[in-house]
Amino acid sequence: MTPTAGHKLRDVFNRWKVSGDNPSAGTIRKKEIAVRLYEQFTGDAPIESLTPEMGDAFAGWLLTRCKAEKTAKDHLDAVKSLLNRATKQGGLGWLPENPWQAWRVKVRKVNTRKPWCAEDLVKLFDSPLFRSYELPSSPSAGGAAAYWVPLLGLFTGARQSELCQLRTADIEADGEGLVLFITSERGDEEDGTDATSTKTEVSKRRIPVHPELLRLGFGDYWEDVRRAGHKLLFPAVQRAAGRPAGEYFSDWFLIYRRAQGITKRWVDFHAFRHTASTRLTDAGVSDTVVDYLTGHASSGRGSARTYKHMQELRGLQAKLAYPELRLPRVYYGRDEA
Repeated sequence: MTPTAGHKLRDVFNRWKVSGDNPSAGTIRKKEIAVRLYEQFTGDAPIESLTPEMGDAFAGWLLTRCKAEKTAKDHLDAVKSLLNRATKQGGLGWLPENPWQAWRVKVRKVNTRKPWCAEDLVKLFDSPLFRSYELPSSPSAGGAAAYWVPLLGLFTGARQSELCQLRTADIEADGEGLVLFITSERGDEEDGTDATSTKTEVSKRRIPVHPELLRLGFGDYWEDVRRAGHKLLFPAVQRAAGRPAGEYFSDWFLIYRRAQGITKRWVDFHAFRHTASTRLTDAGVSDTVVDYLTGHASSGRGSARTYKHMQELRGLQAKLAYPELRLPRVYYGRDEA
Protein backbone atom coordinates (compact mmCIF):
# COMPACT_ATOMS: atom_id res chain seq x y z
CA MET A 1 0.00 0.00 0.00
CA THR A 2 1.38 3.45 -0.93
CA PRO A 3 0.93 6.02 1.85
CA THR A 4 -0.61 9.37 0.91
CA ALA A 5 -0.55 12.67 2.75
CA GLY A 6 -2.59 12.95 5.88
CA HIS A 7 -2.69 12.04 9.55
CA LYS A 8 -1.27 8.85 10.94
CA LEU A 9 -3.00 6.66 13.50
CA ARG A 10 -0.07 7.32 15.80
CA ASP A 11 -0.93 11.03 15.66
CA VAL A 12 -4.34 10.16 17.08
CA PHE A 13 -2.73 7.86 19.63
CA ASN A 14 -0.34 10.60 20.82
CA ARG A 15 -3.22 13.07 21.19
CA TRP A 16 -5.25 10.49 23.13
CA LYS A 17 -2.41 9.74 25.57
CA VAL A 18 -2.36 13.33 26.83
CA SER A 19 -6.11 13.82 26.74
CA GLY A 20 -8.38 14.35 29.68
CA ASP A 21 -9.20 10.62 29.68
CA ASN A 22 -6.12 10.04 31.88
CA PRO A 23 -5.59 6.48 30.55
CA SER A 24 -3.71 4.04 32.74
CA ALA A 25 -0.28 2.75 31.82
CA GLY A 26 -1.77 -0.65 31.03
CA THR A 27 -4.36 0.83 28.68
CA ILE A 28 -1.69 2.86 26.90
CA ARG A 29 0.44 -0.26 26.40
CA LYS A 30 -2.48 -2.17 24.90
CA LYS A 31 -3.31 0.60 22.44
CA GLU A 32 0.40 0.95 21.56
CA ILE A 33 0.45 -2.72 20.52
CA ALA A 34 -2.69 -2.22 18.41
CA VAL A 35 -1.17 0.80 16.70
CA ARG A 36 1.97 -1.17 15.86
CA LEU A 37 -0.12 -3.94 14.33
CA TYR A 38 -2.05 -1.36 12.30
CA GLU A 39 1.23 0.15 11.07
CA GLN A 40 2.56 -3.28 10.14
CA PHE A 41 -0.56 -4.27 8.20
CA THR A 42 -1.24 -0.96 6.40
CA GLY A 43 2.34 0.19 5.93
CA ASP A 44 1.49 3.09 8.24
CA ALA A 45 -1.11 4.42 5.83
CA PRO A 46 -2.71 7.78 6.65
CA ILE A 47 -6.13 7.37 8.19
CA GLU A 48 -7.65 9.48 5.39
CA SER A 49 -6.74 6.71 2.93
CA LEU A 50 -8.54 3.93 4.78
CA THR A 51 -11.46 2.12 3.14
CA PRO A 52 -14.05 -0.23 4.64
CA GLU A 53 -12.50 -3.10 2.67
CA MET A 54 -9.18 -2.49 4.39
CA GLY A 55 -10.91 -2.81 7.75
CA ASP A 56 -12.34 -6.18 6.79
CA ALA A 57 -8.90 -7.34 5.66
CA PHE A 58 -7.29 -6.06 8.88
CA ALA A 59 -9.81 -8.01 11.01
CA GLY A 60 -9.06 -11.18 9.06
CA TRP A 61 -5.30 -10.60 9.34
CA LEU A 62 -5.56 -10.21 13.12
CA LEU A 63 -7.40 -13.53 13.37
CA THR A 64 -4.57 -15.31 11.57
CA ARG A 65 -1.94 -13.61 13.70
CA CYS A 66 -3.44 -13.81 17.19
CA LYS A 67 -3.73 -17.04 19.14
CA ALA A 68 -7.12 -16.11 20.62
CA GLU A 69 -10.17 -14.52 19.00
CA LYS A 70 -10.54 -12.29 22.05
CA THR A 71 -7.04 -10.88 21.51
CA ALA A 72 -7.81 -10.09 17.86
CA LYS A 73 -11.06 -8.43 18.92
CA ASP A 74 -9.29 -6.28 21.51
CA HIS A 75 -6.71 -5.09 18.96
CA LEU A 76 -9.37 -4.22 16.39
CA ASP A 77 -11.50 -2.44 19.00
CA ALA A 78 -8.48 -0.40 20.11
CA VAL A 79 -7.81 0.78 16.56
CA LYS A 80 -11.50 1.54 16.01
CA SER A 81 -11.64 3.61 19.19
CA LEU A 82 -8.75 5.75 17.91
CA LEU A 83 -10.41 6.14 14.52
CA ASN A 84 -13.59 7.22 16.30
CA ARG A 85 -11.57 9.88 18.08
CA ALA A 86 -10.27 11.14 14.71
CA THR A 87 -13.79 11.89 13.46
CA LYS A 88 -15.58 15.20 13.81
CA GLN A 89 -17.90 13.66 16.36
CA GLY A 90 -14.89 12.30 18.25
CA GLY A 91 -13.32 15.74 18.54
CA LEU A 92 -10.39 15.86 16.10
CA GLY A 93 -12.34 16.23 12.89
CA TRP A 94 -9.76 14.57 10.69
CA LEU A 95 -12.27 12.04 9.31
CA PRO A 96 -15.93 12.52 8.39
CA GLU A 97 -16.69 9.12 9.89
CA ASN A 98 -14.94 5.94 10.99
CA PRO A 99 -14.47 3.80 7.84
CA TRP A 100 -13.92 0.66 9.95
CA GLN A 101 -16.84 1.11 12.34
CA ALA A 102 -18.88 -1.76 10.91
CA TRP A 103 -16.21 -4.43 11.30
CA ARG A 104 -16.07 -6.75 14.28
CA VAL A 105 -14.25 -9.85 15.39
CA LYS A 106 -16.76 -12.33 16.72
CA VAL A 107 -15.57 -14.22 19.78
CA ARG A 108 -17.13 -17.64 20.12
CA LYS A 109 -18.15 -18.32 23.67
CA VAL A 110 -16.23 -21.18 25.22
CA ASN A 111 -17.63 -22.63 28.40
CA THR A 112 -14.68 -23.29 30.69
CA ARG A 113 -16.84 -24.60 33.50
CA LYS A 114 -17.29 -28.34 33.82
CA PRO A 115 -19.61 -30.43 35.95
CA TRP A 116 -18.39 -31.44 39.38
CA CYS A 117 -16.83 -34.88 39.32
CA ALA A 118 -17.90 -37.49 41.86
CA GLU A 119 -14.61 -37.29 43.73
CA ASP A 120 -14.88 -33.52 44.28
CA LEU A 121 -18.51 -33.78 45.33
CA VAL A 122 -17.58 -36.29 48.01
CA LYS A 123 -14.80 -33.99 49.21
CA LEU A 124 -17.13 -30.99 49.33
CA PHE A 125 -19.81 -32.64 51.41
CA ASP A 126 -17.54 -34.70 53.65
CA SER A 127 -17.10 -32.18 56.45
CA PRO A 128 -18.66 -31.46 59.86
CA LEU A 129 -20.89 -28.91 58.16
CA PHE A 130 -22.76 -31.61 56.23
CA ARG A 131 -22.07 -34.53 58.56
CA SER A 132 -23.20 -32.94 61.82
CA TYR A 133 -24.65 -29.53 60.93
CA GLU A 134 -21.72 -27.60 62.41
CA LEU A 135 -22.42 -24.20 60.90
CA PRO A 136 -19.44 -21.91 60.20
CA SER A 137 -18.82 -18.98 62.52
CA SER A 138 -17.93 -16.64 59.64
CA PRO A 139 -20.69 -14.03 59.12
CA SER A 140 -20.23 -14.26 55.34
CA ALA A 141 -21.33 -17.91 55.46
CA GLY A 142 -24.88 -16.78 56.24
CA GLY A 143 -25.62 -19.19 59.09
CA ALA A 144 -27.85 -22.01 57.86
CA ALA A 145 -27.31 -20.88 54.26
CA ALA A 146 -23.87 -22.52 54.42
CA TYR A 147 -25.61 -25.89 54.73
CA TRP A 148 -28.72 -25.46 52.59
CA VAL A 149 -27.62 -23.24 49.68
CA PRO A 150 -24.99 -25.69 48.29
CA LEU A 151 -27.49 -28.54 48.58
CA LEU A 152 -30.17 -26.49 46.85
CA GLY A 153 -27.69 -25.61 44.11
CA LEU A 154 -26.83 -29.26 43.65
CA PHE A 155 -30.46 -30.45 43.47
CA THR A 156 -32.00 -27.52 41.55
CA GLY A 157 -29.22 -26.16 39.36
CA ALA A 158 -30.28 -22.68 40.48
CA ARG A 159 -27.90 -19.76 40.60
CA GLN A 160 -26.30 -18.77 43.87
CA SER A 161 -27.99 -15.35 43.89
CA GLU A 162 -31.39 -16.91 43.16
CA LEU A 163 -31.05 -19.11 46.23
CA CYS A 164 -29.56 -16.59 48.65
CA GLN A 165 -32.42 -14.14 48.01
CA LEU A 166 -35.25 -16.64 48.61
CA ARG A 167 -38.13 -15.72 50.90
CA THR A 168 -40.24 -18.07 52.96
CA ALA A 169 -43.17 -17.01 50.75
CA ASP A 170 -41.36 -18.46 47.74
CA ILE A 171 -42.08 -21.98 49.03
CA GLU A 172 -45.48 -23.67 49.16
CA ALA A 173 -46.82 -27.10 50.03
CA ASP A 174 -49.02 -28.62 47.33
CA GLY A 175 -50.11 -31.88 48.93
CA GLU A 176 -47.42 -33.93 47.20
CA GLY A 177 -44.42 -32.07 48.56
CA LEU A 178 -42.99 -28.57 48.38
CA VAL A 179 -42.88 -26.21 45.41
CA LEU A 180 -40.20 -23.55 45.00
CA PHE A 181 -40.86 -20.28 43.19
CA ILE A 182 -37.83 -18.56 41.69
CA THR A 183 -39.13 -15.13 40.85
CA SER A 184 -38.17 -11.51 40.34
CA GLU A 185 -41.11 -10.08 42.25
CA ARG A 186 -40.32 -7.39 44.82
CA GLY A 187 -39.97 -8.25 48.49
CA ASP A 188 -41.74 -6.48 51.33
CA GLU A 189 -40.10 -3.08 51.73
CA GLU A 190 -41.30 -2.65 55.29
CA ASP A 191 -39.47 -5.85 56.14
CA GLY A 192 -36.26 -4.50 54.67
CA THR A 193 -36.02 -7.09 51.91
CA ASP A 194 -34.72 -5.88 48.60
CA ALA A 195 -36.10 -6.64 45.17
CA THR A 196 -35.22 -10.18 44.25
CA SER A 197 -33.72 -10.76 40.85
CA THR A 198 -33.26 -13.45 38.27
CA LYS A 199 -30.78 -13.24 35.42
CA THR A 200 -33.36 -13.40 32.62
CA GLU A 201 -37.10 -13.63 32.12
CA VAL A 202 -36.81 -17.36 31.40
CA SER A 203 -35.16 -17.77 34.81
CA LYS A 204 -38.51 -17.27 36.53
CA ARG A 205 -39.86 -20.70 37.25
CA ARG A 206 -41.92 -22.90 39.55
CA ILE A 207 -40.19 -26.16 40.37
CA PRO A 208 -40.66 -29.00 42.85
CA VAL A 209 -38.33 -29.34 45.82
CA HIS A 210 -36.24 -32.46 45.24
CA PRO A 211 -37.16 -35.45 47.46
CA GLU A 212 -33.58 -35.70 48.71
CA LEU A 213 -33.83 -32.18 50.11
CA LEU A 214 -37.05 -33.15 51.87
CA ARG A 215 -35.36 -36.23 53.32
CA LEU A 216 -32.58 -34.04 54.68
CA GLY A 217 -35.11 -31.85 56.49
CA PHE A 218 -35.51 -28.84 54.22
CA GLY A 219 -39.26 -28.76 54.87
CA ASP A 220 -38.65 -28.60 58.62
CA TYR A 221 -36.10 -25.84 58.16
CA TRP A 222 -38.58 -23.81 56.11
CA GLU A 223 -41.25 -24.23 58.78
CA ASP A 224 -38.83 -23.25 61.56
CA VAL A 225 -37.74 -20.05 59.81
CA ARG A 226 -41.33 -19.16 58.98
CA ARG A 227 -42.49 -19.75 62.57
CA ALA A 228 -39.64 -17.55 63.79
CA GLY A 229 -41.23 -14.70 61.83
CA HIS A 230 -38.59 -14.31 59.15
CA LYS A 231 -39.60 -13.36 55.63
CA LEU A 232 -36.19 -14.24 54.22
CA LEU A 233 -35.47 -17.96 54.01
CA PHE A 234 -31.84 -17.31 54.95
CA PRO A 235 -32.04 -14.27 57.24
CA ALA A 236 -28.36 -14.44 58.24
CA VAL A 237 -27.09 -13.98 54.67
CA GLN A 238 -25.23 -10.68 54.51
CA ARG A 239 -26.49 -8.29 51.87
CA ALA A 240 -24.83 -5.28 50.28
CA ALA A 241 -27.18 -2.45 49.31
CA GLY A 242 -27.87 -2.44 45.59
CA ARG A 243 -25.87 -5.62 44.97
CA PRO A 244 -27.10 -9.16 44.14
CA ALA A 245 -27.76 -11.40 47.11
CA GLY A 246 -25.00 -13.88 47.82
CA GLU A 247 -21.87 -11.81 47.16
CA TYR A 248 -20.54 -12.35 50.67
CA PHE A 249 -21.68 -15.96 50.57
CA SER A 250 -19.64 -16.43 47.41
CA ASP A 251 -16.50 -15.31 49.24
CA TRP A 252 -17.14 -17.83 52.01
CA PHE A 253 -17.89 -20.68 49.60
CA LEU A 254 -14.60 -20.13 47.78
CA ILE A 255 -12.71 -20.45 51.07
CA TYR A 256 -14.75 -23.49 52.12
CA ARG A 257 -14.28 -25.51 48.95
CA ARG A 258 -10.56 -24.81 48.95
CA ALA A 259 -10.38 -26.01 52.55
CA GLN A 260 -11.90 -29.30 51.35
CA GLY A 261 -9.08 -29.70 48.82
CA ILE A 262 -11.02 -28.44 45.77
CA THR A 263 -8.74 -25.92 44.12
CA LYS A 264 -9.62 -26.14 40.43
CA ARG A 265 -10.71 -22.63 39.45
CA TRP A 266 -13.65 -23.64 37.27
CA VAL A 267 -15.18 -26.00 39.83
CA ASP A 268 -17.26 -23.37 41.60
CA PHE A 269 -20.85 -22.87 42.73
CA HIS A 270 -22.02 -22.05 39.22
CA ALA A 271 -20.70 -25.43 38.08
CA PHE A 272 -23.58 -27.00 40.07
CA ARG A 273 -25.82 -25.84 37.21
CA HIS A 274 -23.77 -27.80 34.69
CA THR A 275 -23.66 -30.77 37.05
CA ALA A 276 -27.44 -30.86 37.49
CA SER A 277 -28.04 -30.40 33.76
CA THR A 278 -25.57 -33.13 32.85
CA ARG A 279 -26.98 -35.64 35.32
CA LEU A 280 -30.57 -34.98 34.26
CA THR A 281 -29.66 -35.34 30.59
CA ASP A 282 -27.77 -38.56 31.30
CA ALA A 283 -30.88 -39.83 33.08
CA GLY A 284 -32.93 -39.35 29.90
CA VAL A 285 -34.72 -36.10 30.76
CA SER A 286 -35.39 -33.96 27.69
CA ASP A 287 -33.41 -30.79 27.06
CA THR A 288 -36.47 -28.57 27.35
CA VAL A 289 -37.36 -29.93 30.79
CA VAL A 290 -33.73 -29.68 31.94
CA ASP A 291 -33.62 -26.07 30.77
CA TYR A 292 -36.85 -25.26 32.57
CA LEU A 293 -35.80 -26.86 35.86
CA THR A 294 -32.45 -25.04 35.85
CA GLY A 295 -33.64 -21.74 34.38
CA HIS A 296 -31.71 -21.88 31.12
CA ALA A 297 -33.02 -20.56 27.83
CA SER A 298 -34.38 -23.60 26.04
CA SER A 299 -31.87 -25.27 23.75
CA GLY A 300 -34.22 -28.00 22.58
CA ARG A 301 -37.29 -27.95 20.36
CA GLY A 302 -40.45 -26.60 21.89
CA SER A 303 -40.75 -25.09 25.34
CA ALA A 304 -40.56 -26.71 28.74
CA ARG A 305 -42.84 -23.98 30.06
CA THR A 306 -45.72 -26.13 28.80
CA TYR A 307 -45.04 -28.53 31.71
CA LYS A 308 -47.64 -27.19 34.11
CA HIS A 309 -48.31 -30.40 36.04
CA MET A 310 -46.09 -30.36 39.08
CA GLN A 311 -46.51 -34.10 39.52
CA GLU A 312 -44.95 -34.71 36.10
CA LEU A 313 -42.08 -32.33 36.83
CA ARG A 314 -41.57 -33.93 40.23
CA GLY A 315 -41.13 -37.35 38.66
CA LEU A 316 -38.64 -36.04 36.12
CA GLN A 317 -36.67 -34.04 38.65
CA ALA A 318 -36.40 -37.07 40.93
CA LYS A 319 -34.14 -38.61 38.27
CA LEU A 320 -31.45 -36.17 39.37
CA ALA A 321 -29.29 -38.36 41.59
CA TYR A 322 -25.85 -38.38 43.21
CA PRO A 323 -25.28 -42.01 44.28
CA GLU A 324 -21.71 -41.18 45.36
CA LEU A 325 -23.05 -39.04 48.20
CA ARG A 326 -24.28 -40.67 51.40
CA LEU A 327 -25.56 -37.64 53.21
CA PRO A 328 -27.00 -38.25 56.67
CA ARG A 329 -29.96 -36.25 57.87
CA VAL A 330 -28.57 -33.84 60.43
CA TYR A 331 -31.36 -31.27 60.65
CA TYR A 332 -34.33 -32.26 62.81
CA GLY A 333 -35.84 -28.89 63.54
CA ARG A 334 -34.27 -26.19 65.60
CA ASP A 335 -34.54 -22.46 66.14
CA GLU A 336 -32.91 -20.62 63.25
CA ALA A 337 -33.94 -17.14 64.39
